[in-house]
Amino acid sequence: LMDDYIESPEIVDCLADLIYSQPDRKAAADKIFAANKDKAVRGNVLLLIGQMAVSESQIRLQGVKYAEWSKQMKDEELQVLAYETFTRIKNEYADVPYWRYENLGNIAEMQLFEFDHLGVGDEVEDIVGKDSQGMSLKLSDYRGKIVVLDFWGSWCGPCISDLPKLNKIAKDFADDIVVLGVMEDTEADAKAALAKHNIKWRNWIEPRRGPIGTRWNIDSWPTNYLIGRDGKIIAKSLRGRQLYAAIEKHLDEEKAKKK
Repeated sequence: LMDDYIESPEIVDCLADLIYSQPDRKAAADKIFAANKDKAVRGNVLLLIGQMAVSESQIRLQGVKYAEWSKQMKDEELQVLAYETFTRIKNEYADVPYWRYENLGNIAEMQLFEFDHLGVGDEVEDIVGKDSQGMSLKLSDYRGKIVVLDFWGSWCGPCISDLPKLNKIAKDFADDIVVLGVMEDTEADAKAALAKHNIKWRNWIEPRRGPIGTRWNIDSWPTNYLIGRDGKIIAKSLRGRQLYAAIEKHLDEEKAKKK
């Protein structure tokens, strides 16, 4: 395919499989982009490059070994690549159709919003809705507390495996920490999971790709945010021991500042 069909518009149907099968994914994507003049192919190649850069950035936050294609890139270079790629999609390929998002422009807008407003140090927007009991629930009601905001669902195995650690966090740091969830689930399945796993912390419930998850650009589960007392993001996409350690570190830093 890379040799005989690289200029064909039909290659758009297998771009992801083709690029991800290559030893150097970025080089393969760049080669296709240079050789193929079809707008849909070029837009989707850029999408894959942007997604690879975002994924690699998240992996590095978790301390996982760098991907081969990006091991020579600094963290800042990777972030610039992601931002510039999605900006180019927005400016040049926004009208290219894409699955349930309607077009590439919608994906780019969501990702750029995350870059601009959901990074470490950014102040989060409020989330307003009702919890699983039908009671009013606002993220801003918990200013003054540290919040673990967890996006999860009953259908997500890794989400379920994280619940004991989240319950432990809620118990061990009860004076300082509030755990809140956004369950992308049916109401019936959400309530059944909350009861089954003895979840005491409050949760918003919405369908997959609901307004909260869409606004926060959630495309993998679980995804969590550690939010400071001032409403600013301390860390994101940490799990298990890493999340627990980040909380302990932040509380220690707060204590040190008070002395």
